[in-house]
Amino acid sequence: AIWYQGESNAGDGLRYEYLKEALVNGWRSVFKNDKLSFYWVQLANFQGPNGNPAGGGWGPVREGQ
Repeated sequence: AIWYQGESNAGDGLRYEYLKEALVNGWRSVFKNDKLSFYWVQLANFQGPNGNPAGGGWGPVREGQ
């Protein structure tokens, strides 16, 4: 599976990594294939630093990708 998504998670980017893991586990279960490969397309870095490393935004989402 190729997955390109993340913009809508920018408001809660710190949770993205956990949501991604749930997605992979769910799809592998639905398709009954525990070796289903996933490839991630990382969001572009067009937004500058927000000055708050613990804050939301695309940075945490990109890190989770």
